[in-house]
Amino acid sequence: MSISMRRKSHALPLDSELDQAGEPFAAPPLPYEYDALAPVISADTLRVHHLKHHQGYADKLNELLAKSDLRGKSLEEIIFATAGDPKQAKIFNNAAQIWNHSFYWQSMRPRGGMPSSNGASPQLASRRSTPPSSSGHSTEKTLSASIS
Repeated sequence: MSISMRRKSHALPLDSELDQAGEPFAAPPLPYEYDALAPVISADTLRVHHLKHHQGYADKLNELLAKSDLRGKSLEEIIFATAGDPKQAKIFNNAAQIWNHSFYWQSMRPRGGMPSSNGASPQLASRRSTPPSSSGHSTEKTLSASIS
């Protein structure tokens, strides 16, 4: 689906989960426990990011909507109504961050993707090359050292 078609239909991938029209916005519950992504992301890091940052965007959006004609609209309606409007940038940014964070949480899962045999992701492994330097160090060695 192209961007122009998506705008016409006003469909975002998380619409049903984030449709809180008429209610104060809140960070939706995570689809897993806070410790489910450890050791890659610690429970403390996940908890702070979800409860402080994600919920902070929701709290700020609720505050901004209290003085707006967008109050009572769904998150998707708010995002599409404010996109590209400099006067509505604060509302757009907070609404979009709620959506972004919700998408982020859905993009990860416990025991997710499998690393390659040398520890680099398949995408990084396919980009290996020797950088144009006199050091002779390859990007592969740099990637392996930084990932392990």
